[in-house]
Amino acid sequence: MKSNIHIVISTLLVLLVFSACEIIDTEFQEIDYETLQISTRVVEPQVIHFNDYESWSMFYRRNYIGITNNNPPVAPGFDFDTNTLVGIFWGEQPSGCSHDIEAVERVERRSNVIRITIGPMGDLGACRMITYPQQYLLLPRRTNHIQFMGELPGSLENMPGS
Repeated sequence: MKSNIHIVISTLLVLLVFSACEIIDTEFQEIDYETLQISTRVVEPQVIHFNDYESWSMFYRRNYIGITNNNPPVAPGFDFDTNTLVGIFWGEQPSGCSHDIEAVERVERRSNVIRITIGPMGDLGACRMITYPQQYLLLPRRTNHIQFMGELPGSLENMPGS
C-alpha cells in the first residue's frame, strides 16, 4: 500500500514537471505563420486580431473592397478554434501600386504570448494611386495575448504593449 502511494506521488510529480514546462518557458521561439491576401481597405492605421468568425465577418463587411452586386460580402472562413487572424494596417497612403505588403519580420511564441515584430513598410511603388497597405497573418495558435514590436503603423508606436 505504501509503495502504491509513492508511485502515485512520483507520477504526479513527473506530470507536474512536464506540464510546467510551458508555464516556465522563458525564451521566445520563432513560429511559422501564413501571410494572406484579403481584399479590404482600412483607412486608419491599426493592428487588430480575431479569434471568432462573427467579429471577423463584421470587420470584413465594413472594410471590403470589391464588387458586391448589392449582396453583402462574405468573409473568408478560418478555423478560429486553433488559429488567430491578425491584421496590420498602415492606413491611407498618397501613392503606391499595391495594398498587400510583407513587413512582418518575425513571429515568436512564449507560453501563450505571441510577439510580432514589424519592420519598415517598404516602398509601395511608383504608381500614382491611393493605397491602403496591409498585411494579414494567420497564426497557428489561438491567443488574445499579442505583443507588437518594431515599426508599428502610424501613431501606434505609443500603443500600450508595444
